[in-house]
Amino acid sequence: MITFSRFCTHHLLLFSTLAYGIGILFPANLLPWMIGNRQLMLGTIVVIISLRFITPRYASPILVFPIFFVFGLLQADAHRIDRIDHSHIATTLKDKQQIALVGTLAEMVSESDNTSRAVVQVHFIRTRGHKTFVRGTGRILLVVNGTWPRTVLPGDSVITRATVKIPSQAAAPGVFNYRKYLAGKKIYLTGSVVSPLLIQPVASLQTEGYKTLFYEIERARTIIARYMDTHLPANESSLYKGLIVGDRSSIDPELMETLKRAGILHLWAISGMHLGLLSVFTYSLLHWLLRRSENLILSFNVKKAAFILTLPLLSIYALLAGFQPPALRALIMSVFVVAALCSERYHSSISTLSAAAFVILLIDPLAIESPSFQLSFSAVAAIVLVAPKLYPLFCRVSRSGQNVLQKTGCLSVSVALLTITATLGTLPLLLFHFNRFSLVNLPANLLIQPLICFISLPLGLLSLPFMAGDFLAAALLLKLGSLALSVSVDIAAILSSPEWTQRWVPTPQTWTLIIYYVLILFIATRRAISLSLMGGFLCFAGVIILILYPIETKILRDQAVTRVTILNVGHGSANVIELQSGRVVLIDGGARSAPGYDIGARIIGPYLWHRGVRKVDDVIITHDDTDHYNGLFSVIQRFTPKRLWLPHLDSDKPGYSRLIDHARSAGIEIIIPNPGVIISESEEQIMVLGDHRAEGLASEDDRGLVLRLTSGETSILFPGDIGVERELELVNKEVQLYSTILLSPHHGSATSNSPEFLAAVSPDWLIISSGDSQSRLFPAQKILVAAEKKGIPILSTAEDGTIVIKIDG
Repeated sequence: MITFSRFCTHHLLLFSTLAYGIGILFPANLLPWMIGNRQLMLGTIVVIISLRFITPRYASPILVFPIFFVFGLLQADAHRIDRIDHSHIATTLKDKQQIALVGTLAEMVSESDNTSRAVVQVHFIRTRGHKTFVRGTGRILLVVNGTWPRTVLPGDSVITRATVKIPSQAAAPGVFNYRKYLAGKKIYLTGSVVSPLLIQPVASLQTEGYKTLFYEIERARTIIARYMDTHLPANESSLYKGLIVGDRSSIDPELMETLKRAGILHLWAISGMHLGLLSVFTYSLLHWLLRRSENLILSFNVKKAAFILTLPLLSIYALLAGFQPPALRALIMSVFVVAALCSERYHSSISTLSAAAFVILLIDPLAIESPSFQLSFSAVAAIVLVAPKLYPLFCRVSRSGQNVLQKTGCLSVSVALLTITATLGTLPLLLFHFNRFSLVNLPANLLIQPLICFISLPLGLLSLPFMAGDFLAAALLLKLGSLALSVSVDIAAILSSPEWTQRWVPTPQTWTLIIYYVLILFIATRRAISLSLMGGFLCFAGVIILILYPIETKILRDQAVTRVTILNVGHGSANVIELQSGRVVLIDGGARSAPGYDIGARIIGPYLWHRGVRKVDDVIITHDDTDHYNGLFSVIQRFTPKRLWLPHLDSDKPGYSRLIDHARSAGIEIIIPNPGVIISESEEQIMVLGDHRAEGLASEDDRGLVLRLTSGETSILFPGDIGVERELELVNKEVQLYSTILLSPHHGSATSNSPEFLAAVSPDWLIISSGDSQSRLFPAQKILVAAEKKGIPILSTAEDGTIVIKIDG
């Protein structure tokens, strides 16, 4: 049995890497606080020195941890994403500013939905109103409406006109932070280009030598991708580009969803599996060729020579993959393994994995925050630690050898164990980042991995040398490999088509992740079956159940507080109400957004999962415009609400009718409420004010629901998109409009928010859910002036982001 102390002592590199990573992940303000707290620093030093003599067997881990922990803190501080060089264009340009720029295309262009995205290294800029260009530095992401010019390749210089935009931050807690993602790539600005005609090539600018090398690699990636686009159908080409050059941007959204549902999307993330197959094939070929010469056999160790000669090809493939973290991790591991084998000083796989992680984090400390890094290393760590212990239990090798049937069975067992252990290694992180788990993961991988790994990938790699001369063999090999891709997609679609194959869960708590991986480490360090090992397995199973089937959220949430969240969805409305009883109500859920951008899947769902919400009890739509409901299709699918409250059923808007049909097919109760209380929980109520079904309402906007939430002595009014006419009707009928907080009607439009209505509501706060803060329509200037005259403070999602209201009674 290996004790934990011996494990730490024998794996100091792992322990050091963990301490370094923890230091990187700690809050940025911790380092100044630690330095300023002399008592803490002195006490820590005393404790470390004391433990060094009291428990000498723990001495190495205890000494190593604080050193590398502080090193991680320093590295994270030095690589903060908000630390921008003063010469960077982001320090001088403003949001919505028009510029002309001259720069060099730095990476392969990604294209999807008739939109191109290109990263350009800026050299000169000229702002509107200035006649001359000035030197500038930094990278900018250009979003082009159309196809990028085919004649412009990475390394070529261009001049263009663009409208600068500051990337948006996360719309709400738990939502993907686009600004932080780009900042991690040293991109702090995006630029909108209205037409590819505005992009014109210019004489190439001089660049540094190492950048020229990377431009050539990106140029090669582009040429390979375009060759595939030319010789393969769209779906097969997009899949092959993901497999060979690591570009998944052109994969059709429906096809991408199929891969996610089957749990096989990782096969299109170039990783250790791909490099491992390439290294096996390359080593086998080189070893066979080297053994053809007796002189080489007598002069060199041909095995070691074959290992060394494999590395250049692996490096080229990793570069073609864009040096993504999984590929970089696999390449670094390969280098360490080859060095260890050649020097005959190979120790352990976990040490090699730790070394790869440490090197990557030295280069880019903030890579530890990316899902790609976390999933890649957790999968390989689980395979290294657990799979070797399980394999002998299922497949025993006899001294007399194995027949073909036995070898096939052991190979199947190996693939299954690798898939299971990799799944277990990534499960909590997968749910933490994506809140989704495929229940057909194992059969899909068992059936599809051989097709991808032993047919499509080798044929695709074999086609690369023939592409240079545009030989027919390249197209033939790609078409043969694409047949396996098509079969793989068909299998994935069949397996994942039932809805029960998907498991959507709230974001796991951090403490469950820590316990989960501590238990994996504990189980991996046991060699003999013992009572403690059995207890570890039981605890591990319990944590898995807790992650997949979390405790009812109302038990975990603060039941003494009613929480109302006005989500920042741009121009639209989405309001989450968490009552003290645990009942979750969603009022509206939509926004004006770009085609293909699902507000429900991108913002509302992630926020609910972040809050630990597994089910939404009620969905209420105040109005039948798309910016109030177009995100609810995903909400209905993933949060299975019990009731859908609507202002009316009759509507000439096809999207509204489709939503009703979608709700009916999901078995949701559809209710057209009468005026009065519709939801009552103790001292909390939601009521409908006025009669939205009354005759004579001229506007569709006025046929919407007006809702009032009361919790104790606090009230919030949700009037939807009603106009002045309906507002005056409510005032004249002396409806109980007075509320503590008013969500401004029609997003702060001038056609609503009449002085009489504002006087009747008399809110302490006015909240406006709208899009661009610079728009003249939403909110209207006269509304802001009227509120200011009445002394009503204003909050706007356009300026203040997501707004959270806590009512404690």
